[in-house]
Amino acid sequence: MISNTSQAFVWIWLPGHLDPVVAGKISFIAGKYHFVYGRIYLEREHSIPLSPIELPLQRGTFDPEGINEIHSCLRDAAPDAWGRRVIGYSNPI
Repeated sequence: MISNTSQAFVWIWLPGHLDPVVAGKISFIAGKYHFVYGRIYLEREHSIPLSPIELPLQRGTFDPEGINEIHSCLRDAAPDAWGRRVIGYSNPI
């Protein structure tokens, strides 16, 4: 995530669909990234959980547990060290 941003939308490509949809929003609060599914995403007929264990398909805010600052499935989808470096150099903000 860009350091001056405290929120970002999480997009997903659902099986059998060509266009991505917004699954929810991640917010950085008190040193941790919290996730909430969007209401419209939860109401979609073919919605799937981002992680059936960490982020089951339900309402409410998901807080990372233990020493984790972000859910594993979201961390795995984020850019690696090289990707963060490229994004940082290409975005002068």
